Amino acid sequence: MKNFFSDKTIKNFIIIIDSLIPLFISTKSADYFYYPKITAIYILVSCCIFVLFITYKKGNLKFKTTPELILLLLFETMVMLSTAFSQYKNQAIWGRPLRNEGMMAYISYFAILYLSFICVKDDMSIFQILKFILISGCIISMIGIMQYLGLDIVPKDTIRKDWIYTSYSTLGNPNFLGSYLSAVFPIALFMYLLNIKQLDNKFLFAANVILFSGLVCTKTRSAWLGTIISISFIVMLSVSKIKWNNKRKVASLMVSLVICTFLLNNVHGGILYSRFKSIITDYKTVVSNDEADDNKKLIAGSQRIFIWDRTMNYIFDRPLLGSGPDTFDKVFKMNSDEAEYHFGSPAVFVDKAHNEYLQIAITLGFPALIFYILFLIMVYFKSIYYIVHDNRSNIILCIFAGCLSYAIQAFFNISVVSVAPVYWSLLGILLAECYQLKHIQGGSAYFKI
Repeated sequence: MKNFFSDKTIKNFIIIIDSLIPLFISTKSADYFYYPKITAIYILVSCCIFVLFITYKKGNLKFKTTPELILLLLFETMVMLSTAFSQYKNQAIWGRPLRNEGMMAYISYFAILYLSFICVKDDMSIFQILKFILISGCIISMIGIMQYLGLDIVPKDTIRKDWIYTSYSTLGNPNFLGSYLSAVFPIALFMYLLNIKQLDNKFLFAANVILFSGLVCTKTRSAWLGTIISISFIVMLSVSKIKWNNKRKVASLMVSLVICTFLLNNVHGGILYSRFKSIITDYKTVVSNDEADDNKKLIAGSQRIFIWDRTMNYIFDRPLLGSGPDTFDKVFKMNSDEAEYHFGSPAVFVDKAHNEYLQIAITLGFPALIFYILFLIMVYFKSIYYIVHDNRSNIILCIFAGCLSYAIQAFFNISVVSVAPVYWSLLGILLAECYQLKHIQGGSAYFKI
């Protein structure tokens, strides 16, 4: 029991949150996917915080803070103020049913980030966490691939009972599976390209093929864009670090990924190519100056342009505190005729902005958005600095690639309890590694309490 209250126990809790929660579903409630996950997160985070304080009281751990964490604490303060002044208190606290991303979820995300930050003592701890994330990601991806092929082993609730050939795995939606894999696949890719010795090369090769195939099967364009842009940017930053001298190794992976794409595309008559091509078509429609294309612009991006355009009507209604966490459905107005035209059914309603940053502005207010973006800017620029200037920054490069990919796709997607905990945990690990490297270089690492 003496060894239980330590940073190692906290790390084990983080491994469970990062690897098992995305896999967790339960048929005990009407919501098989989101309510079980957030409930498990509340329990695990509560246990972890208890261990953290006992560990601190025993003198086995010191609380640490950084300027980035202070910004995030200010963001969380705005979340709580937004909740306190919301007209929709209960929903703001616990979130809307089937979303569950209210104030308590945001507090849990911050706790997960901080616990990930504080439990990372060395590179081996990070590799242990990443290994479990990759194993979990491969399982989730394989389930998604099977669904794409028509072999669905996941229990279906009333929402998904008619879904066929749809990859949503244990995360509940193709978009959410896409956002998850957009964060995990780049990590595996750069661990392979950088020849990370702590993980077996054959495992990393297989993980890349499985994760990439799962990402392709989601048909999620935002995830594809985030992944492509992130990988391209990181390659430009780190071209000298990647082991291009082992051309056979790189070529074998690239050929394997191309073959997988070709085979998966042909399963459903070229649907993946058509989906990718539609990115270019939608872009041309949106930037067109032809007034005749105005209606087409609104339906571009799977109706996202319509949602964003309509959202701008409300963005300055409550600029300081927003409407409250996860209360977008209370703000967004759309009549039945518009729902029929844009979404094919008069019963459809919009409960998310389909842009994480716009969602924060509307529901939490501009100050919260500013604090959140400043936090990301500080973490990302610190990561870029070490990637460019320090040869020991391979771990930073791998995690940054995943985080950047997620942040880019978030311009077109939403935050959900299936995926967000993993992203926030990766941010905490990324920040911890940056400060560890700073400490090695002789800088002041943390403010300790």
